[in-house]
Amino acid sequence: MTPQSQLPEVPATLSALIHVAIAEARRLDPSVYQPKYHIWHSSHPAACFVCDAGAVVAGTLIPASESFTANTTCYPNYFPHAWEQALHAIDAARSGYIGDALAYLQRAHDPGAPFDPAAFSEINDAVLDALGPNCNATYTDWPTFNAHLAYMERLAEHLDTINC
Repeated sequence: MTPQSQLPEVPATLSALIHVAIAEARRLDPSVYQPKYHIWHSSHPAACFVCDAGAVVAGTLIPASESFTANTTCYPNYFPHAWEQALHAIDAARSGYIGDALAYLQRAHDPGAPFDPAAFSEINDAVLDALGPNCNATYTDWPTFNAHLAYMERLAEHLDTINC
């Protein structure tokens, strides 16, 4: 496990975290990485498979780590608690579970904080009402992944407007 002190801080809001994931995903080299929604960060001879959270692993966490390289298969639990929760938050947001994503992010910053699922549920419903479902959440190629990233960008912008 990589010491927490070497890693950047987890962004304070879900929108900021999603912006990081989008930026890292857009920096991925298509000749090296292949998007797969259900694979965190897995190295294979032909390509390294990544999801949104895997893009953060590839672009943010691995470069800050002494424990991993680009050829390392990584799962969220390989990282300190705050980043483990943040990676799960990204995946929950990808899946349309905004309330769960916010809960993961809360646990990343304050594991012992009181949890109010009703507040998160209301935000989840408001986001889905505003944006609709993410029809490209199960991407397995670059065109679908790029469409997914465009949705995630709209999601992050919406979350910015409600300070989440």
